[in-house]
Amino acid sequence: MAFTNHEDATRYALAGKAILTMESERTGAHYTYQIEAHKKPKANGPSHFVSLLMGPNNEADYAYIGIIGGNVFRTTERSKLPYDSLPIVAFKWIWRHLTERHQLPPDCVIRHNGHCGKCGRRLTTPASIDLGIGPECAKKFSIEKPAKAKASNVTPIRNRPMLASGAGPVWFQ
Repeated sequence: MAFTNHEDATRYALAGKAILTMESERTGAHYTYQIEAHKKPKANGPSHFVSLLMGPNNEADYAYIGIIGGNVFRTTERSKLPYDSLPIVAFKWIWRHLTERHQLPPDCVIRHNGHCGKCGRRLTTPASIDLGIGPECAKKFSIEKPAKAKASNVTPIRNRPMLASGAGPVWFQ
């Protein structure tokens, strides 16, 4: 799901267990980043660790590239890529847009992976998918759920017509 505003994208990124894919609309290049909260952050220390997906295993092939502290991203001596590598330059550019310019970067789409950015559980309701945060975690952030569709506008699934072939319910008409 693509974010439509910088507030939701930033909140998701800093929730604690975020996985974001950022894609250039001009080149089609994309990078997937994992942003995890520091378990025991110190007052002036880093609050989040940033890693880059660098292999085919989208669960385990993340390599550390830097930290976020005070809403500023920077590389460290333990970063697996040089500070001028394209994935790091791209992340710095995107992060500055989100946190300093307070806008989504131009010509860039930011998507979450369908899991809650706070706890990592799979998101299943439309409102949670839109936010990137599940309902229980949204309460912790004091996020109000978007208004539900009025019952008069929704046809229960059991009352929707079946396809002529009997393949299953027609979801959208």
